[in-house]
Amino acid sequence: MSTPAGFVQAFTALLAALIAIWGGVLFLYGVGKLVQDVIRDDVSETSVVAVLAGLIVWAVGLLADRIAA
Repeated sequence: MSTPAGFVQAFTALLAALIAIWGGVLFLYGVGKLVQDVIRDDVSETSVVAVLAGLIVWAVGLLADRIAA
């Protein structure tokens, strides 16, 4: 039993969009935590890693979205 090509393409595009959105949310969390840490004058590794992870996930999501479209 095969699945229709339109369903697979729509599912792939939806998944890529969700990955890009998750990357953006993670990036915004990291930036917010980084600003809070800079105000406190105590930059933690968590904020830096969250910003970098958010950028990576967001970039992969955008690439996947472009490939799926």
